[in-house]
Amino acid sequence: MYVYHYRLFDRYNRSIASLAVLGDDRPTWKPNQFSDELWGCEVKFKFSIVKLLEYSQQWTELEASSNRFATVVMAHLKAKETRQDDQSRKRWKLDLTKRLYEKGYQREDIINLFRFIDWVMRLPEELENSFW
Repeated sequence: MYVYHYRLFDRYNRSIASLAVLGDDRPTWKPNQFSDELWGCEVKFKFSIVKLLEYSQQWTELEASSNRFATVVMAHLKAKETRQDDQSRKRWKLDLTKRLYEKGYQREDIINLFRFIDWVMRLPEELENSFW
């Protein structure tokens, strides 16, 4: 986070806001700072975080939202939830794909969001063929 932040600042000479999107399974893991110190020289860097796991309690709001990032969060949460259930994953992958059209997104947005859904919700070959 610190390196990315500094490189953007250095390249564009502008103030930068850094945000970490955490997609892990550990509810209490919330790193929000970096520090380094050597021989009296110290660097402290704090940044904002978004914990995707926390959105599982807001599923209804995610479904109602037309924000494209809501679809990303939903795909991530269902990919985690269905890790051991390929049939359920296939159903959710199909539901989330249909949602792209129901929300009326533009063609390019649908393609890009589907690429993400397809990437995080991989299926075994036979189910993938059935999905298509």
